[in-house]
Amino acid sequence: MTHQTAILSPRPRGLLLSLLAIVAGPLLLGLAACGGDGATKLSRSDAAYAVEVLERAPEHGFATGSFNIAAVKQAREDRDPQAEAMLHAALADYARAQHGLLIPAKSRPAAWGMKPAAYDAEPALDSAIAGKTFRAWLDEQPPTSGLYIALQKAYVAARDGGRAAEAATLRANLERVRWLPRTDEATRVDVNIASATMTYFVDGRPQITMRTASGKPGDETPILTSSIDHIVLNPPWNVPDGIANEELRPKGGAYLAANNFTTKEDGRLMQKPGPNSALGLVKFDFDNPYAVYLHDTPSKAAFGRDDRAVSHGCVRLERAMDLAGVLLATRAGWTPEQLGEAMAKGETKTVKLDQPVPVRLLYLTAVPNGGAVTFLEDVYGWDAQVLERMDRRA
Repeated sequence: MTHQTAILSPRPRGLLLSLLAIVAGPLLLGLAACGGDGATKLSRSDAAYAVEVLERAPEHGFATGSFNIAAVKQAREDRDPQAEAMLHAALADYARAQHGLLIPAKSRPAAWGMKPAAYDAEPALDSAIAGKTFRAWLDEQPPTSGLYIALQKAYVAARDGGRAAEAATLRANLERVRWLPRTDEATRVDVNIASATMTYFVDGRPQITMRTASGKPGDETPILTSSIDHIVLNPPWNVPDGIANEELRPKGGAYLAANNFTTKEDGRLMQKPGPNSALGLVKFDFDNPYAVYLHDTPSKAAFGRDDRAVSHGCVRLERAMDLAGVLLATRAGWTPEQLGEAMAKGETKTVKLDQPVPVRLLYLTAVPNGGAVTFLEDVYGWDAQVLERMDRRA
């Protein structure tokens, strides 16, 4: 069997090509309109506005010259064919930075566990240009929380006023606030590691505030966001191996017995529940990779000190039972009387919350306070580390 290929004469071939052009032409034009350069090209006025915003980026604590702005301006002045692409790339970088993505995850210390949400800047930018909402999109890139706005205003004032040390502290805090979720949960527990305080908010208003004691340098309390999902009444303390072997076992068997420590079947040390247990009367569990939690403590002396960075990383609460009471009150069957009865039994009881409560372990060394800003000791030295990483990216 032979295979023959038909060869068209010149006239039918020309007719066929004409028909293809008539059918495919509108489709090709449509594809060009959807994906071509025209769809993502800024108008002249929008491009000028974009340059203005990028020039003002240092007002948000970004290093002078960030986002390649000098090269972008020069390319525009020179009518460089790449100027549009350079501006587009600069805007995408700026948007990512405003979403907390300036510092790469791989360069963050392990204790900086607060991971900014992913943000795909290029499609969002292209969509805003195509939808003629570019300026609104660009204006929405910085966080809009009251905390961020207050710190940003204070930073500009400190920078313009020549207060370099305050400006540096505010820069670092602005960056850490950009790591937070874009929307604050109205009901939440906030712990500021730097100020050693905890605040429980309900509907955006503080309901309970108390002192805390957090990790000492070397045993830093991590920065993170999670949700308290379980409360443990009369908790035992399963001692981490490092603490058991380095601090407790060397004190001898008599000390361990006198303080209700016992060795479990797996060989690990545990302190039995009780008012003198290291975890006190209650602990608050939330998912995290550091195995940290909030808890009560029988050792109240630290709460009378200014320097309360004394723990192994978990957060001790000055009035832990007050927090337990208000959180359990949202769950059916847990009146103050019932909580008192459960505590009096001395038995360990784990209560799952019907509605987990968001919790944020923050590190704010600059805190807005009645129109002013309170500056706190950078007990972990994290401000300088943040600034070094920010400036390296510039």
